[in-house]
Amino acid sequence: MLLLTYKNKSPTITFIRGTIIACYISLLLLSCGLSDESDENGGFSRPDPVLCEDKHPAISPNNEDVAFIRYPGGADTSIIGGIYLVNIYSLNVELVLKDYYCYVAWGDSATLYLSDPASYGKGIIKYSFTSNRIDTLSDQPGKSISYYNNSIVFEYGSEIWMYDIVYNRVSRVAYSGKYRTPSWSSDGTYILASMHVPNNTSAVAIVLLATTGTIIDQVNEPRRDHSYLYPKVNNDGDHILCEHGYPTNNGYIYDVVEVNMASGSSTTIVRGRYPIYNDSNNVIIYSYHTDVFSDGLRLYMINTENNEIVQLTF
Repeated sequence: MLLLTYKNKSPTITFIRGTIIACYISLLLLSCGLSDESDENGGFSRPDPVLCEDKHPAISPNNEDVAFIRYPGGADTSIIGGIYLVNIYSLNVELVLKDYYCYVAWGDSATLYLSDPASYGKGIIKYSFTSNRIDTLSDQPGKSISYYNNSIVFEYGSEIWMYDIVYNRVSRVAYSGKYRTPSWSSDGTYILASMHVPNNTSAVAIVLLATTGTIIDQVNEPRRDHSYLYPKVNNDGDHILCEHGYPTNNGYIYDVVEVNMASGSSTTIVRGRYPIYNDSNNVIIYSYHTDVFSDGLRLYMINTENNEIVQLTF
């Protein structure tokens, strides 16, 4: 396990298992096509970090397991893509659904809901860990799924849609083709979403929507070419976690930021993408580039009380 600790924004790196030499030997073996872990079903095999991305994490109700999408990338067919789980304590990684490149949300601790973009054609799906059963609930494609009390909100065509599990009904909540990445509030009273700001479509702000699609409030006012995506509100309902993208001389950069709902001001937490809270609000899980390679995304976890960072996937 690799532990990164921020001190004055400069990370100092401590290797808890093995030495630097051992790590380079391991990387050398991987580059030769050898895998550290595998099972008879072709389950988890450690990927080449250059060709793999771990994205869109979702924390389980017990705050122990994180579901995420693993994109193999490149032409290396030995890398297995799909929906995975990683335990934040043991760092054990397991493959759940092979070749499912779907956005994921937890129902209870034994149920995952998935939404698939149109290009894959799987629609809205329910997966049960108990029965190992996959049920297609609707053929409606979508992404950026969020679950609350038998209702799923998701994005499709830059609009916000809702699927009612009990009545098996899909309805469109927010029209106009300007909304993205919705999520439920912690109490289910409103929906958070990213919205292209009127008269400044290159700026993407965070808004609060009623379940009728009416805008309750616009939380912040970003500058041109700045975007705030994947908003998630904390349990106290006073701060929003999101991904802030903005242009620099070195290209487009993404930071994990926390936005104060009262003032609209934001605080940068760490460089990264697709952030989520765990139940305590002071631990954030997100994707970021590996330290050894310049590309390939891995999952990390930061404790905002002491700025300690743990790498979850390798």
